[in-house]
Amino acid sequence: MPEIIRQLFILPFLLLTFITNIVEQPNRVFQGSGAAIAARAGRWQTSAPLPSTRYDFGSGVFEGKIYIIGGVVHPSPWFPTNLVEIYDPETNSWSKLKDYPRLVHHEGVVGCGKSLYVIGGYWLRVFPSAYVYAYDAKAGDWKRKADLPNARGALGAVCIDNKIYAIGGSVNTHAVGFVDVYDVDSNTWTPKSPMPSAREHAAVVTAGGRIFVLGGHDGDRFKTEATNEIYDPKTDTWKTGTLMPVALNGLSAEVLGSSIYIFGGANGDGVSREVHEYRIAQDRWVRRADLPVGRYGFTALPLGNSIHVIGGNSVVKGNYFSLYHDVFIP
Repeated sequence: MPEIIRQLFILPFLLLTFITNIVEQPNRVFQGSGAAIAARAGRWQTSAPLPSTRYDFGSGVFEGKIYIIGGVVHPSPWFPTNLVEIYDPETNSWSKLKDYPRLVHHEGVVGCGKSLYVIGGYWLRVFPSAYVYAYDAKAGDWKRKADLPNARGALGAVCIDNKIYAIGGSVNTHAVGFVDVYDVDSNTWTPKSPMPSAREHAAVVTAGGRIFVLGGHDGDRFKTEATNEIYDPKTDTWKTGTLMPVALNGLSAEVLGSSIYIFGGANGDGVSREVHEYRIAQDRWVRRADLPVGRYGFTALPLGNSIHVIGGNSVVKGNYFSLYHDVFIP
């Protein structure tokens, strides 16, 4: 279906969202962890704001720059985009890249080998995608790759040893535990042992050759989980770590040093400001300095010795899209 027709198809949903948001309240209560903030809490500083108001986008770091791809844009959570913007930390500035070939949100994005890959996602909430594209930096263009074996959105994607692991996600609001591995060299997919807990809107990161899947929900945002499941690619097996201090979905996580940091997220109708550090070797959680503004559907990505927290929405299913670009320095 041509992209312009897809956009026109969404217009009735825009009207529905507008009516819904008339009664939205931005001051919803989030039931936090109750944990005390550590004495060494870390600090926040601001950076160049995201140029476009959007959230639930895909994001990744590639060749030292941050890529923000697709998402849903203001004024409605029903309105997807194919816009690509890049942040350069050396100049503290944003620029535009060639548009992604398709409207997309809730996709997986990861740098692996010599390319940046975009995996699955939705073009509308109820239409999952199996498309996979790689950005060829030399040619300045997107190249289609082998499709995902299972079309889905709200999934996670990480790269280990030139292989991409696409984990979890949702098909028409039905959470799945699929684990599929893409070999960059052969352009092929292979299924692996599924997650013990099928989840979407989880945070997925890799550290020490293992994959950590944190939080998420089973298709119902009021059934959010604190699950911490750990996958070992060498043995194709799963185990569990200490639960997160609070159940969250739509959170973002990133690895810095020997720890995983989780930021924000939502539980039911509440949005979190909390930040927690997972000390992997100790299998222990420590609360750090809160986000300046609570949000979900955003990204957290590492550059140097800091983590950049960008975009998001401060109200679940609301019109409070943000341009925030906050930098956490542990």
